[in-house]
Amino acid sequence: MDASRCSYRDGGTVVSSAGIVQDSHLDGHKKEAVLEVSVAKARNALTRLIHEAESGEVVHITRRGKSVAVLVSREEYDRLESADSKRDIWEAIEDWRARASFDWPELTPEEVDTWRDREPGREPTWPD
Repeated sequence: MDASRCSYRDGGTVVSSAGIVQDSHLDGHKKEAVLEVSVAKARNALTRLIHEAESGEVVHITRRGKSVAVLVSREEYDRLESADSKRDIWEAIEDWRARASFDWPELTPEEVDTWRDREPGREPTWPD
């Protein structure tokens, strides 16, 4: 992309004529790159931006430096719009646990209830 701009989530910015992001942080840690392009440049590079989105890149289209639109692949759009993405939080947690790479302990409600402190607590004091 001609003079496309990639910015990192923590605010660091790298400009590349080829759209290649380099890590600009001195400590060498990697950041999730976000491809940003202005509306004016998007008009001239729409075909290339569509190819970027098709390959899995998320393209933020900006106006005066603020993101006003996001270009994603049809596959990503369908995933976001699917019924699976509109589930409640508990289903999302269960799904995340099922995909986790470690074993979750099997806890019964009775076992968890034993963790509760059964002491009555302290008496509240009130200022005079």
